[in-house]
Amino acid sequence: MILSTFSNISQHRKLLEQREEELQQQVRSLRLKEATMSRTNAELSHRAQQQDTRLSILEAELSKAREQVESNSTPHATVGSVTPEAPFTPIFVYFSS
Repeated sequence: MILSTFSNISQHRKLLEQREEELQQQVRSLRLKEATMSRTNAELSHRAQQQDTRLSILEAELSKAREQVESNSTPHATVGSVTPEAPFTPIFVYFSS
């Protein structure tokens, strides 16, 4: 009877030790995943910040380009003044066979 009880306690202890090892392995695995996800999150946050900055620059460039287009489409010349354009000179190239 005492041997049977001792055997049961030993088996129970062995099962508890196995379970403890499994749980410790799961904790290690989850900590690795957490570290990886934290690193990925930091990289993505940095990339998002770079893209926000780039977007701001592009929006400013677009606004400036639109202003230039609007100012170029508005006539600048006063009545009676004409700005001369360079004469068009066609260039012909002849190839002989």
